[in-house]
Amino acid sequence: MSADETDTDKIGEEVKRIEATRWLTDAAGRTVFYPDGSARNGYVVTDAAREQALRAASQRHDAIRRRSIGPFGVAAAAVAAATLSFLLGSHPILSWVAFLAVFVASFVLFGLIQRLIQRVVFGSLLAGLEAAPAADKFPHVSFRGASLVLALLCAAIWFVLYLYDRRVADVAAGSTTVDFYPDISFYVLVTVLLAPLIWLFIRGWSRSEAKFGANRVLLCAMLMVVADVGGAIAVAWNLYDPQPKVVLSRDFLSCGGDHLRWIEITDLSLQEGRRGSEYVRIERQAATGSSERCTVTGLNANYGTVYQAIWNGWQAARVAPTARDGGFDQLPPGSVREKVFAVLGSPTVSGPSADGGQFSLFLPDGANSRGSGTRRITVAYFDAQQRLQRLAVYTLRDGRVVDDLSHATLARGPELGLLRMMLLR
Repeated sequence: MSADETDTDKIGEEVKRIEATRWLTDAAGRTVFYPDGSARNGYVVTDAAREQALRAASQRHDAIRRRSIGPFGVAAAAVAAATLSFLLGSHPILSWVAFLAVFVASFVLFGLIQRLIQRVVFGSLLAGLEAAPAADKFPHVSFRGASLVLALLCAAIWFVLYLYDRRVADVAAGSTTVDFYPDISFYVLVTVLLAPLIWLFIRGWSRSEAKFGANRVLLCAMLMVVADVGGAIAVAWNLYDPQPKVVLSRDFLSCGGDHLRWIEITDLSLQEGRRGSEYVRIERQAATGSSERCTVTGLNANYGTVYQAIWNGWQAARVAPTARDGGFDQLPPGSVREKVFAVLGSPTVSGPSADGGQFSLFLPDGANSRGSGTRRITVAYFDAQQRLQRLAVYTLRDGRVVDDLSHATLARGPELGLLRMMLLR
């Protein structure tokens, strides 16, 4: 059997399957024609000649749809992909919303075209026929309803992302560092789109169970619910407590938990990943003997903006390097731990403080000693939510550990012994 014959047989089987959903017999024994399938309203056909004409017109309509759906789908996918690609380079936090909007517009346009073709092909043959109710009670959404639901989903996604934008702007207000936050649009997309799918899946549970089996349906439902709940938790947490992924201070670059001093960096360059220019390759001084990689995609700004900000921070530090302690004015109380580490560098020691929070101790070097011959150690105190409570710069005076900032003597606490030992070295 040739390939053409095989394709013809497949088309013939598909035509028979479609026809079986369009031509049914009601309880009174009358023939009913369902142009859009048995899940939508149909028409009672009692005239044999009209029935024959409708069957022929229905097959012509299906042939037109088969020839058009492929090219139209490819064109719609290309436009949606181009829109997504363009927006990922200009405003990533709205890229997925625009992608969904293009998908909705394509869906609506294709539906309108198909309705027009349907009306032209056999619309006149339906005139004057008695209407019949849907034969299949499986839950369905009308074309108008589907368009409305998708439009509402787009609006919901845009609104959540707008709230996130405002939340990030409020958190970053007054910040003396340059902060880049994660893009949560993917989590929002998953959460919003899965919710109606889960509802439809539950509505058609019995039918799906009969077709695929109880265990498979239950597993599928559990996976969708877990994905939806996980996405919702990720969205809620980012709205409640957004944390920057990349922080640029006068002295440090903080990226993904790594804290690098600008003066240690010898070169910066963009590095390609699976989705394009995803990373900044950071070459460090020979003394460190290593290179780092900073991810600059998946943030609330495009990779070009992030890379340019990193480059500008590095160049500014090379022209006018600053002392590490000179960044204290960038750390008001309430600053997140990531920002503190970005300004002060990676802590040497961290541990629980006396008030139930945490302290992080930063060993001195030549850049943060305040005066010749006197050693000073910087300590950052955090509360239980990992927010900065205060900073202290301890030195040893007459055997007492004194804070140079508050001029208070440290009399007790889990850090006292450690500080005394380090200051005596």
